[in-house]
Amino acid sequence: MTKPRLVAAVAMVALLMGVAAPAAVAQGAAEDSTFATSLVALAIAVMAVLAVLAGWLVTRFRKAAQAESRLQFLYDEAREDSFFDSLTGLGNHRSFQAQLAIQVEDAVRRGAPMALALVDVDDLGVTNDNAGQHAGDEVLVDVAETMQQLAGPDDRAYRIGGDEFAMIMPGSDLDAAAEIMARVLHFCRRPASGTRPSTFSGGISAVPYLTTSSEVLYRQASAARAWVKGHGRGSVEVFDPDRDRIPTHAQDVTRSAVQEVLAGRMLSPVYQPIVDLRSGRVLGFEGLIRPDPRGPLPNAGELFAAAAASGRTVELDLACVEIVLAGARAIGPDRLLTLNLSPRTLEVKDFDAAWLLDGLMKNGISPSRVIVELTERDAIGDLRRLRQTLTHLQGYGLRFAADDVGAGNAGLRLLSQLRFDVVKIDLSLVQNGVREPGSRAVLTSLRDLAASQDSAIVAEGVETAEQLQVIRELQIGAGQGYLLGRPNPSVGATFWTSGVSRKVLPRRSGCQPQHLSGPRSSASP
Repeated sequence: MTKPRLVAAVAMVALLMGVAAPAAVAQGAAEDSTFATSLVALAIAVMAVLAVLAGWLVTRFRKAAQAESRLQFLYDEAREDSFFDSLTGLGNHRSFQAQLAIQVEDAVRRGAPMALALVDVDDLGVTNDNAGQHAGDEVLVDVAETMQQLAGPDDRAYRIGGDEFAMIMPGSDLDAAAEIMARVLHFCRRPASGTRPSTFSGGISAVPYLTTSSEVLYRQASAARAWVKGHGRGSVEVFDPDRDRIPTHAQDVTRSAVQEVLAGRMLSPVYQPIVDLRSGRVLGFEGLIRPDPRGPLPNAGELFAAAAASGRTVELDLACVEIVLAGARAIGPDRLLTLNLSPRTLEVKDFDAAWLLDGLMKNGISPSRVIVELTERDAIGDLRRLRQTLTHLQGYGLRFAADDVGAGNAGLRLLSQLRFDVVKIDLSLVQNGVREPGSRAVLTSLRDLAASQDSAIVAEGVETAEQLQVIRELQIGAGQGYLLGRPNPSVGATFWTSGVSRKVLPRRSGCQPQHLSGPRSSASP
């Protein structure tokens, strides 16, 4: 007999005896007082046993309930722990996978953006080897804390591997996600006192612009991260469809959105002034494109990424040029107009130089006033054909600019492979030149390189008086940026007359600076 059953049997016997004893006592009391006394003693003993057994049973039941409660608590705790990383307190890979699927599904259903960033901490193994495992753990904890502190209210960070982290950002498009991760990287490089500096390599992708699949989203971000790790590390890049492979099934998702933008002509031109920093005179305007904010792809960067993903870069490039030219008729005969084109467009056999020349003639724009900016950030696909097209157009008087030089290796490679009339320095170099001696040295080298090739040079992204002063000290003669003039549908200004200009440029009367809220958009990726 098992112990619980034995206890139950004893308790039953004691209970019966406890019930029967009083009756026996009453009957025996009339017959024999001695017998009655014995029965009373027996009854007391039985009741005492019964009380002990009852107390024991209550104690056992309480302990059993406590054990069950403790077991449930441990189970819940273990289940909770299975979703979190013990070192950083972030969600782990299991939690990340579950949330990624949920967030992608929700974003696609609502037609809202959602971004994913994947990062690997650089040289964590070296830190572990040189300073010990504890130092490596400190780096991981610092990266985790920085991600949590800079994340938005709905964003969630995860540690998904040894040196791997992820950030799911509901409501963030590619630009917003890139800004968040750039801040995280900045603060990891320059951490609070007492912590160890670190860098990481990361990649970003987003829905619903390039895919509606969580699996493809992950692969895109991973591919962008892999490119960064193979090209110097220590930065974060948005997935580039031209540079990285895109799953075939994702192309259908973006093709219809790009088609909707093109068919509905959901594009409008804006023009940003390029200013002579010696006289304050507006030399010309860069023609840019803004997608309709009510359309399926309201951000210019996302639109061009989607076009590249679906193989419609050329079609979109040509549509943008047509729209920019139509809006540039009032630019005047004495100022320049720059157009953005991808080298991919100039390389393809479908590109017709006569089409561009006809468009210029139709809008009363002389080819000699037009500069075509090449916006490629990676290797040229068909250098021979690109050189032929450039030479052909230069024969009609068009000039060419290497855009975003300094943003990566591609601009420098272009300068070594092609002859450019203008070199446009990327805003990252301009803005870092104020703080970083290395960036200022690169600016100086680019200035000298442009001079050796008899090319004009333009500094992009001038946003503060301090940046402008540095550019002028380096004798870079032309600039472009929010300080000098924001992109504007109008092309009426003749001189730059910002309040800051009184300190560094002659003040001219009768003209006002150009203003238009919103980020700088490009007419090419």
